[in-house]
Amino acid sequence: MIELIDRNTVLHHFIGGNICLHGPIASLVVFVLISGEVRGRQPWASVTLVLGITGMTLVLAGDTLQHVFFHSLPAADPNKGAIWAVAFALRDWLGNGLFYASLILLGGLLVGEGRRWVGVLAIANGVLGYLDLAFASALGLPPHTNFLLLVAWEVVLGFTWWRKASRVEERKKVS
Repeated sequence: MIELIDRNTVLHHFIGGNICLHGPIASLVVFVLISGEVRGRQPWASVTLVLGITGMTLVLAGDTLQHVFFHSLPAADPNKGAIWAVAFALRDWLGNGLFYASLILLGGLLVGEGRRWVGVLAIANGVLGYLDLAFASALGLPPHTNFLLLVAWEVVLGFTWWRKASRVEERKKVS
């Protein structure tokens, strides 16, 4: 039987533990920032933002479940398999699934806004994410093999924002 875990244990594992928070949090920040660029494409921009935020929140919840319960339960606890299955479904299938859907929608919106490379990278990332979920374990690959493409997408996105901002500054200096 799983005993209730006190608040200090949860905070210790959440803040001081080895939970990988950087990826999901960076993705949340990017989604909030980019929502302004596709806001003119309502209601799809809102749907994309909701899918991205919900997906990354579920990824964080799944990571937290795995970390806290696996470090709090004894090694021979029979509930570990069930907790693993719930956390895996929450994080990988539900959380990442929603996030990949949001990447595909966002990519379509960005292509519609004339930002082809950033949009195509987002679509490719979403499609590779679904392929990763479906085939990575069967092929013996590590999970989340599309993470590198996600990082590349965020770098390209940052570069295009920087370029756009420098053009605006140049126009201000000229006028």
